[in-house]
Amino acid sequence: MKKYDPISLEILWSRLIAIADEAAATLVRTAFSTIVYETHDYTCMLLDANGDSLSQSSRSAPSFIGTMPETAKHLLRWFPAETLAPGDVLLTNDPWMGTGHTPDMNVLTPIFHRGALVAFAGSVSHVVDIGGIPYAASARDVHEEGLRIPPCKLYSRGERTKLVFDLFEYNTRAPEQVIGDVEALVTANAMGAQRLVDLMEEEGIEDLGPLAAAIQSASEQAMRRALRRIPDGDYEHQLCLDGFEEPLLFKGRVRMSDGGIWIDYTGSSAQVRRGINSVLRYTYSYTAFGVKSLLDPETPNNQGAFRAIRVTAPEGCFLNCTPPAPTSARNLTGHVLPFIVYGALASVVPERVAAVGGSAPGWAVALHGEQDSGRPFSILLFLSGGLGATASRDGNACMSFPGLVANVPVELGEHLAPLRIVSKRLLPGSGGAGRQRGGLGQEVIIESVARGPVRASIQADRIRTPADGLLGGAPGACGTVLLNGRVVPDAKGMVTLERGDRIVLRLPGGGGFGDPAERLAEAIARDRAMGYAA
Repeated sequence: MKKYDPISLEILWSRLIAIADEAAATLVRTAFSTIVYETHDYTCMLLDANGDSLSQSSRSAPSFIGTMPETAKHLLRWFPAETLAPGDVLLTNDPWMGTGHTPDMNVLTPIFHRGALVAFAGSVSHVVDIGGIPYAASARDVHEEGLRIPPCKLYSRGERTKLVFDLFEYNTRAPEQVIGDVEALVTANAMGAQRLVDLMEEEGIEDLGPLAAAIQSASEQAMRRALRRIPDGDYEHQLCLDGFEEPLLFKGRVRMSDGGIWIDYTGSSAQVRRGINSVLRYTYSYTAFGVKSLLDPETPNNQGAFRAIRVTAPEGCFLNCTPPAPTSARNLTGHVLPFIVYGALASVVPERVAAVGGSAPGWAVALHGEQDSGRPFSILLFLSGGLGATASRDGNACMSFPGLVANVPVELGEHLAPLRIVSKRLLPGSGGAGRQRGGLGQEVIIESVARGPVRASIQADRIRTPADGLLGGAPGACGTVLLNGRVVPDAKGMVTLERGDRIVLRLPGGGGFGDPAERLAEAIARDRAMGYAA
């Protein structure tokens, strides 16, 4: 097997990341929906011939980092590598094979060099609609959550599979956007594939396997070194979210042992008959992201970094749900998982961890209706509360973590849909008190200016359970959802807006860090001067 010296390895590794970044730029420039080109809810990736991740785009949704390699392996079980040909493109959105819910399209393209299959280009993005109950937690089973597409060939030897595109055309509310985004994923993969072949030609690489093994091994070694800095032993932490009829309990045990880590969720709540369940791979992704972001944030992500991380949850638990459990709003639970890791390890690395944020989970509002012209519209708005504080700084206001999605600009939202964003403002006093203060939440007021009714699917939490503080810090303020001044009883349901109706979303603040009595006087004065204090 060919050996790579450190300098050559670093150069080639960086070039592979650059290829994934170019694929991502292609996706953003060719996508049809704001979910991709504004909020950046996607990833682009290169995978080796086994389906293990090799490099990913610098801007990637954390959930997709851990799911795409598993999706590739599912697709290859349906379509073995030896049966694939140039021009084939594979697709699925099955929650248990993909990213955990039906709106995410997973696209995999085999890469051939001199007649041999050498790698894969993979990409994932959320699409604006997939039929069923629009992006809400109110579904009672997965069959109500729209099209569930088993592994299929989207393209076969370069020819479109018409039936698959017809399914999008006939079953989604915004087929132009959905098909446009799916084609953008295909185009992004094609760009990544071409650039990888160009690199192999330029560098005289016949077999990508040794380079992939070297890169993955370097990442694995870096992660294991970081894990060995934590004393062996068991660490525990638990959190709660609103749930529906009853709160959801997250109970995590973190076991450190000889350069490995095992996170187990035994004791967490059972799966529920609403769409906030998480499949095990999604649970793995956000848990592993918590470990990686805490202990080894600088080493680029690939399969090697995750070999030392094991995640388990009992089958039938809401963090390892079984079909036909609904999962559409699984982000409302998965976003909390990094904070199980942070809370469990706070006693040994207090200088690195963060308190829970009001953006864990992030909120979303999906709006569907008709323009005055009669043309249908669909738009998805992501909203963020305040971040949790850390040992060294106050939490930021209104930032997405760990979801890492961006806002749709007000002007663009109003241009694409008959809506008026009346105001967006910080909520004074909403950050939890502490030596370091939690980040402020925000209030967003949306008014319908459509002639006909607009259906709004809401995904919100922390209405009853605030974001906890850490190591003595106080919790942040809870959130509220109002329609025309009245509290919406189901913050994970749907409401109908008539012309002039206003929905008010008050997002929660982040938890504080450390004893509030230790907060510096100048920091308190600055809060008052900036209008951050209640």
